[in-house]
This record gives sequence, C-alpha cells and structure tokens, in this order.
Amino acid sequence: MTAAHSIDGMMAATAANAPTPARAVVNFVVFQAGWFACVLGAAHNLAWAGTLAAGVIVAAHVLFAARPRAELKLVAVALLIGVVWDSALVLLGWLDYPAGFFVSGLAPHWILALWALFAITLNYSLAWLKTRLVVAALLGAVAGPMAYRGAAALGAVQFVDALPAALALSLGWALFTPLLVWLARRGDGGGHMPEFSAAAYALACGLAAMSLLGVAVWVVSYVKTDVSIVDSAWSLLILSGGAVYAAVLPAAGPRAAPVLALAALWALRLCAHITWRNWGEPEDHRYQAIRARNQPHFEWKSVYLVFFLQAVLAWIVSLSLFAGIAGDRAPGWLDAAGVAVVLFGFVFESVGDWQLAQFKKCPTSAGQVMDRGLWRYTRHPNYFGEFCVWWGFYLIALSAGGWWALLSPLLMSVLLMKVSGVTLLEKDIGERRPAYRDYVARTNAFFPGLPKERGA
Repeated sequence: MTAAHSIDGMMAATAANAPTPARAVVNFVVFQAGWFACVLGAAHNLAWAGTLAAGVIVAAHVLFAARPRAELKLVAVALLIGVVWDSALVLLGWLDYPAGFFVSGLAPHWILALWALFAITLNYSLAWLKTRLVVAALLGAVAGPMAYRGAAALGAVQFVDALPAALALSLGWALFTPLLVWLARRGDGGGHMPEFSAAAYALACGLAAMSLLGVAVWVVSYVKTDVSIVDSAWSLLILSGGAVYAAVLPAAGPRAAPVLALAALWALRLCAHITWRNWGEPEDHRYQAIRARNQPHFEWKSVYLVFFLQAVLAWIVSLSLFAGIAGDRAPGWLDAAGVAVVLFGFVFESVGDWQLAQFKKCPTSAGQVMDRGLWRYTRHPNYFGEFCVWWGFYLIALSAGGWWALLSPLLMSVLLMKVSGVTLLEKDIGERRPAYRDYVARTNAFFPGLPKERGA
C-alpha cells in the first residue's frame, strides 16, 4: 500500500490501531487548530477558551483512539513534564505569561494544554519519528523554541531574558521530544506505523523545504534590509511544497501533473508580479511597522517573526496540493469544477493586478483612487481571485478524497480577509488617502457586487 492510495481506501484497509495518512494529517491539523486557539486565547484575555478547546480535542482524541489507555499515559507524562519545565522557566524569570494561571508563578493552564495536545500527535502525525530518535531530538531543539517564539509574536508570552530562555527551550525540547517519542514507541511495541509514514515523511519534507527556502530569502532580506521581499517568495514557498510532495511520495495520483501545473502557473505569475511591483521601492510600510515594534535586532527576530511563520502558513495552505497529488481516486466532475474555479480566480486576480498597474502608469492618476474595471465591483479583486484559486484547489483535493485539507482554503480566506490582506491594508488607508473613504462607502470590500449609489 502506498501513500498515493486514496485516503478513504487506506482508512478502510488499515487496522484500527494503525494510523492512515488521513488520520495523521487530520491529527496534525487539529493540533495546529488547538495551538492557535490556546495562543490567541491567551493573547486576548481568553486563555480559558483556548484551554477548553484543547481539552475537548484531547478528550475526543482519547475517546476515539485505538488504545485510549496508552494515549492517556502519554498525555499524563507530557502534562507532568510541562508543569515542571515551564514552571521552572517562569520561576527563573526567563519567561512571562500575561494570563492563564492556576497558581501565580507557575506554568499557565493553556501551556499545559499545549503539552497535552503535543502528546496526542506522538502516535499519529509524529509517529514517523519512532525509529528516528536523533531526528526527534533535532526537531525538538528547533521547533520547540520556534513555537514559543511564534506565541511571543502573537502576544501570548514574553521572553524576559531571551538568550537563556531560548537555550533552555532548545535543550529541554531536544530531550523531551525523543523521550516522549520513545515512550510512545514502547506503548505499541516499537511499531513503525508504515501505513502512513510515507505521507508523514512527505509532509515533513515539504515543511523542511519551505523552511529552507524561507531562510534563503531571509539572507537576501538581511543584505537588503527589506523583509517585504517575503511577499515575492510567498507563492514559491507553497509551490516548493507541492513539488516536494510529488517527488517524495512513492507514487503520485492522476491529478499530480495538473495540480502542479496549475500551482506553478499561479505561483510564478504572482511572484513575478510582486517582484516587478516592488522593484526599487522601499520596504513596505506594514513591515516597517513590524520592524519598529520589534527592535532591537529585528534583522534576527525576523527569521521567526516573518520568514518561519510564513513557511508554516504556506505549508498549511499547501495541504490542498498534497491531497490532490496523493489521492488516486478517478477524476470526476468535481475536478473539472475545481480547475474552472482555479482558472477563474487566476484570471480575475491577474486582470485586477494588470488594471491597477496600468492605472498607476497614467500621470493623471496621482492622488486618485482606482475604481474602474474589476475595481469598480470589489476593492480587492486580486484578493478575491486568490480566494477563488485556493477554494478551487480544495475542490480538486475533495474529489481526491482529501476532505481533511479544508484548513487550507479556510486559512487562506482568513489571511486574505482578516489578517494580512484587506484588514491590514485598509487599517489606515483612509487617513493616508482621504478619497478612499468615498470608495469604501460605495464599493464592496471583498466579494464583487454592483457599486452602491452615492448617498444611498
């Protein structure tokens, strides 16, 4: 059985105690959702909400696990380590948490919830580490501190004494990760879980490739003192993941070539457009603001605040590509619909970008607002087109059996509408360009629609 077999078929053919690719991917996606719930909850004075969400996830996992007692033991050991280790970092004054304490001065409950979430990955999405304890140690040494840094970037934790905290986290996770993996291996007799290791390995290789590309782009940004170059690399990060999936998986499904072709078409155009648009321009004002908030040494902090974070987000978005490449169900009408939606979105955003570029070339456009062509019906045709592209890729993934890749278009939608897209771009644009206020009043923000009548 190969990782390219259909997800549903592998689930039916595999014994209940041997995770399939679908279970592995769903397990990881649920873990990531729990991580964001805990971290964002703590950052916004809703720590209990995140902990509750994590508790529901862990309880459901244990309830439906093939070996509930083994899973409970792993969760208990992870919680014990978390209580001792994270409390020590707090008591030493190296880390500070704004919210979520059972007892003041000890580890907050949402951090312990993250330890429990980590434990439920050991027999599923991280089971490929069971025969790779050295790799587990290296992964822990890097990914552990990065996770805390990511939480710090979102406002959930503060590095009071950054260097000792980072070294301690790296050392601690380098020890605890292989320890917990070893305990998980003992619980199942040292099983390697071959049924899903190929898929998990491909996903891990994809993340590694994106991270390495992110580091390479960071080096360029360090030389140029301009992190906005990451915008040019964003689409290439996702494309690199798709290429690695196709190369690493033992066999690729019938959609591999068209999925990669569509992804390459989208990625190369977007990269070329953003590079051409930003050529010779100063660092984007959004990144200038991030740079100002994270001094001193932002050039080093940007490794995780900007580039590693982008790599992780790109990896999650690439799940639709993975599902489409790995699945071997016969193509059907849903594939045709997906391809049509991808191409529609590609054309929509390409035309929108071209129209805006032509508008900016016109000398009489200085100080004016672009409200013609597609921009008459939506203030962000490029973002709407991007939205369509990734929901189209999800339709292809769905046809391949990859229903679990839903996080891919959902994350892209949130990024476009609520995080780095519309919301961030328009945060202060009315102050910088007063004429834009009237444009906002009569034109839909995202989804196209007929412009509103003035004064209506």
